[in-house]
Amino acid sequence: MSRIFLPIFLSIFILGSIGVFPIFQEASASTVKICDDETISTGIFKNIKVAEGKSCTITGDAIIEKNLTADGANSVIVDSLTSISIGGNVKIINSLGTIQINNAEINGNVRLLDNFDQDILITNSHIDKNLILKNNSIDESVAFPAFKIYLRDSTINGNVIFNNNTTGDDLILHTNTINGKVVLKNNRVLGNDILLFSNVIDGNIQFVNNFADGEIDLIDNTVSGNTNIKGNDTNQQFYIQHNVIDGTFSMKQQKNENTDFIIAQNEIGRDMKITENIQNNIYLSVNTVQNNILIEKNNSSSLTIVQNDSEGKFVVKKNTVESTFGGSTGIYLLENSSLEKIVVTKNIVETDLLCSGNSPDPTGGKNIVGGSKLEQCSTL
Repeated sequence: MSRIFLPIFLSIFILGSIGVFPIFQEASASTVKICDDETISTGIFKNIKVAEGKSCTITGDAIIEKNLTADGANSVIVDSLTSISIGGNVKIINSLGTIQINNAEINGNVRLLDNFDQDILITNSHIDKNLILKNNSIDESVAFPAFKIYLRDSTINGNVIFNNNTTGDDLILHTNTINGKVVLKNNRVLGNDILLFSNVIDGNIQFVNNFADGEIDLIDNTVSGNTNIKGNDTNQQFYIQHNVIDGTFSMKQQKNENTDFIIAQNEIGRDMKITENIQNNIYLSVNTVQNNILIEKNNSSSLTIVQNDSEGKFVVKKNTVESTFGGSTGIYLLENSSLEKIVVTKNIVETDLLCSGNSPDPTGGKNIVGGSKLEQCSTL
């Protein structure tokens, strides 16, 4: 047997040295399918790479065992009536057309970076790791750009991070299940709204330094962690409504004296902190807070606090309410309750300080009031 084996081995070695082995190397390289202005609707592929300057549509029952990548492509569309399986990661950078991922099962990360000028739509999909959108933008010299970012009806097992994106239409996260944290930071919406609506989020929300030409709305979300909202700006209303937040809710340093800030009908599992905001009107109504409520160092034309319930301390202090912001209506503290105490102290009010129907009666003092101190706050 050994006499037969040795010549065979030597033959294979010799053949490899004169060119047979490179044939096997070429077969390995062919595991990357180059998509060049085409639709792929069937087949099993190790990897798919979209050619530079070209478009690619993946549909039907196509399967990608590992990664989908594009650098400098045009449109990249993953869309099918049946779920498309991608066993690894999706990375799309420097592309110029629409990016759409619909009805996909992705076992790795999705990273969309430095793409330009068209929509990013992620819908009805499952991403097993993280979703990262960073530095995607529009050409701001184009009148009324329609570029938008949608994440809808999807499950992400990792984190969702949107950082430094610029859109001309909406930025929307709607009806998603996110098992990590959500970070929206330094995004700009030039023509419409930022909406977080009906999401279930297992981690924290960080919503920091975003701008919307329209509204900013956080509505009907369920959040297992904390929600930190800081330094955002909107030219219309800012709504925080009907959310269930197990941790602390903090809203700090929103700055636009022409817009209103409405926090209503939220359930907060720990503290609510509303501090250092500059708004036209600030409304807090019918919020239930399992620990303390702190409303401090805000500057507005009115501060209306109605029917909020705290199981800890309820403190309203060092706020400034004046007509600089479009006609002052004062501080109204109406029908709120606390299991510990309600404190109203060191506020500066150009017009009236009115406290009525609160339980227990507010304590405090040292409020500077240009109009009248009324009812429960008459001695404060």
